[in-house]
Amino acid sequence: MVQNELRLIDLTVEQLRALLKENISIPAPATAQLEDEIGGIELAKSVTKLSFKTIYQLTSKRMIPFFKKGKFLYFSRKELETWIRSGKKQTVSEIEQAASAYLLKKR
Repeated sequence: MVQNELRLIDLTVEQLRALLKENISIPAPATAQLEDEIGGIELAKSVTKLSFKTIYQLTSKRMIPFFKKGKFLYFSRKELETWIRSGKKQTVSEIEQAASAYLLKKR
């Protein structure tokens, strides 16, 4: 056997911590999942993939969720993602299922 092997029982607390840090990596939780990200027009542009002009048009028509503090616009990542998902169109099979359910319910 190799005489230079470390035995866990012989390690100090600091040595054990250092050994664990070297060998175990715990991924940090994503901040977007922990809390809602608030940002300006750049955040809205990155989430929606729309141009600045389109975002400003949607805010002036109040068609996109936003906050206004003074003359600045702010957007919530969660609200923008919810807004995007609210525009989901039904598939043909979903429409057929809804129609069948309606016809069965009507009888």
